[in-house]
Amino acid sequence: LTPMHAGPLGTVAMNARLQALLNPSDEVLVRGQRRFSPGDRVIQVRNDYDNDIFNGYVGRVLEVVGGMDARFFIDYVDIEFSLRLRRAGFEIVGIGDAVLRHRLGEVRTVRALGRTRTLSTHDAWRRRHIHRNRVRVWRRHGAVSLGWLAFDIAAAAYDVWKALVYEDDRAAKLRAIGRGFVEGWRD
Repeated sequence: LTPMHAGPLGTVAMNARLQALLNPSDEVLVRGQRRFSPGDRVIQVRNDYDNDIFNGYVGRVLEVVGGMDARFFIDYVDIEFSLRLRRAGFEIVGIGDAVLRHRLGEVRTVRALGRTRTLSTHDAWRRRHIHRNRVRVWRRHGAVSLGWLAFDIAAAAYDVWKALVYEDDRAAKLRAIGRGFVEGWRD
């Protein structure tokens, strides 16, 4: 419709007018000059050879990256999806007013090595899923965010330390963590 981005007849202004007509919504996310609402169509504006997504592809976000991967079951499904979005060129935006009431595992207070700690713990089967999925995500998307990768490797080490020092049923949990790591590398 127009050969330029800026100005009253540019793509930014035209898209804003079309969005108001075709997809009016009170839910709006503003990024720079762009406003996004649920259901908006998107267009890829640069080639992404790693993911076979090319300039001019039109669709909705889920058409570009797909939905959440059910093979992750519970753990890391959201992280994998977020890293896939980043790899495809999308920006992840946090909503400051959103509230999620969530409990991760069983919360226990334990005393070991002369210290009292409050920890979130999981059964062995859940530890296997966590570490399997963690390694899957490292392999698929670790290069997308090296800072996140370093943080998550440290979190994995801490999780092993917790199981070794603070938790009941240590042997079963450590075996499950080991199986999870092996399964994650085999997938």
